[in-house]
Amino acid sequence: MTEPQLKCSHCEMPPFLSLQSFVAHLKTHLKEDKRGESVTCPFSCNNRDGSLKYISTPSALSQHLSKIHPTWLKRKYILSLPQMAGTASVSSTQEIAPPVLSQVPETPAFCPSFSNVQDFSQPSSSHIDQHSPLFDNLPEIAKFYLALEAKHLVPTVSVQRVCSGVANLSSLSHEAIAQTLRSKLSGVLPGEEIDANIYQVQVNDPVYNTHHNNIPGPDLATDYKRKLFYKINYQLQEAKEYRIGIDSTRDDLKIAYVHMRRTIELMLEDPSIQEQVDASLIQKVTYSTRFPGSVIKSYKDGSAYKKKAAATGRTKTIDIIFYCYR
Repeated sequence: MTEPQLKCSHCEMPPFLSLQSFVAHLKTHLKEDKRGESVTCPFSCNNRDGSLKYISTPSALSQHLSKIHPTWLKRKYILSLPQMAGTASVSSTQEIAPPVLSQVPETPAFCPSFSNVQDFSQPSSSHIDQHSPLFDNLPEIAKFYLALEAKHLVPTVSVQRVCSGVANLSSLSHEAIAQTLRSKLSGVLPGEEIDANIYQVQVNDPVYNTHHNNIPGPDLATDYKRKLFYKINYQLQEAKEYRIGIDSTRDDLKIAYVHMRRTIELMLEDPSIQEQVDASLIQKVTYSTRFPGSVIKSYKDGSAYKKKAAATGRTKTIDIIFYCYR
């Protein structure tokens, strides 16, 4: 296979250190607000007539790489910058040798078996140290995306765009870190050890790790994987969709609902909510010889989920959030 070219022809960015970050950078040139701009395939693909193939949208670039280069995500390339022995800096008139690509041994990519719920809840120690910051921060990162959908009602498509943006930012951050490490460690460690250290920095960065599937360990890079994580760890309820009309082309004739009883059961398992519910069931009554002290008084349906404020007498309701697909 032709080695990929990791230097952008559209801007003055230095050569990228990995194929994944270079592809993420190319997509920034293909945003909707930059209509008419196009890029070439990193592998220098040609059309049938021999001319260079140009791609004009991010989705077209993704489809091309997935179809023509299906293993590109599994290939880990490290850019070995030329060593300028005996010089602290390079003169602008000095000719610089072209960068050399060296393919480092592949690390088995984490590919979760979605029939096994232990993939997220109990990650294998053979993939990565379970005491690393990744597993301390993974739930917090997942809650961030869950809040966008369930609390702030951000559409799934927009959440995925946010996730892709975070992935691009983390890639750019690691490009800068890798350049600094390579500059500081050159002449101190062999090139292979420098590459290994750069890789370990990526592996132990929770943000980079959870947004890229080329690093061992669970990731939240897609809507499907995030929903799976929510189901396993937060007992997400999947909405059931039913058609209420005979016209199969009309989406407005569909209705989706979440199982109310199961949702309330899950809600009541929360200790803070359970405490309020218990308090609402125990009501003070006028002291009498027949009903001394506090007793559980009969209540109407629904009142178990309300708590009266003693000072104002107004009813305070408990908010119920339904997590569902849209």
